[in-house]
Amino acid sequence: MKTQTINNKEYQVLARYSAIKMFCDKKGIDFFEFPDLLMSYGIEKKDFKPTTKFVDDMSLIMLCFLERGAEASNTVCDLTLNDILDWFLDGNVLKVYDLIIEAQGQSKNVIATEKE
Repeated sequence: MKTQTINNKEYQVLARYSAIKMFCDKKGIDFFEFPDLLMSYGIEKKDFKPTTKFVDDMSLIMLCFLERGAEASNTVCDLTLNDILDWFLDGNVLKVYDLIIEAQGQSKNVIATEKE
């Protein structure tokens, strides 16, 4: 499991579909709407400009990755959404996006391995 330093403290991070599901539940969207939500930000466009919705959603999904990490390692995640927001806006945008990609890729690899 990966760790991430936030507020000078190490936290466990678990980037898996379960954390994405947690995010979707908190947002009140269907789990299968997540890819469309990602695409709606326009991250892949050359002229991408972050919106408040993008920043809020990326902060929330990072919090979900941290909460799943804490749950899996039997520790406590004492961070607030504001802590994550500050960390995110301190230049950690790509870290969150990479974790989202990792969550989807690792889960696909696990499913492919189980089918073999």
